[in-house]
Amino acid sequence: MYAALHQAGIWLASSSVNAWARSMANTHVWLIPVLQGVHILAACVIVGSAGVLGLRLARGAESREAMQRAGSTLLPWMWGALAIQIATGAFMVAHRPTRAFDSLMFPYKMAMLIAAVVLATIILRRLRHGEGGLRILGWASLLLWVGVVLAGRLISYIRAV
Repeated sequence: MYAALHQAGIWLASSSVNAWARSMANTHVWLIPVLQGVHILAACVIVGSAGVLGLRLARGAESREAMQRAGSTLLPWMWGALAIQIATGAFMVAHRPTRAFDSLMFPYKMAMLIAAVVLATIILRRLRHGEGGLRILGWASLLLWVGVVLAGRLISYIRAV
C-alpha cells in the first residue's frame, strides 16, 4: 500500500497541480503558514464541536429535544470547518505531495476522517429522527476526531518510505 501511495505522490509532484501550488507558495511566502494555521484552527472547531456533542450524547441524560438542538447548533460548525480543512489540506498535499503520501500516518488519517464523517452523518440522521443508541456513537465520534487530529500532526514526523 505504501509503495502505491509513494508512486501517487511522485505522480502528483510532477503534475501541473503541484507546479501551480508551488508557484503560489513561492509567490506568496505567507500562504503556507497561513493555510497551516487555518487548517489547525478548523481542526480545533471540529474537535471542539465533536467534543461537546460527543460528550453530551455519551452522557445521554438530556432530553431528545435538547440533543436535537445541540446537534443542529454544533454540526453546521463541524461541516463548515471540515470544508475549510479539506480545502487547506488539499492545497498542502498538492504543494508537497510526497510529504503526505510517504507518511505512515496519512492513510490512517484519511480512513479515520472518512469514518468520522460517516459517523457524523449517522448521528445527524438519528438526532433528526429521534432515534436512540447515541451514547456509543458520541464516544466513537469524539475518539475518531481526536485520532484525525493526532494523525494529522504526525504526518510530518512518521515516514513509511
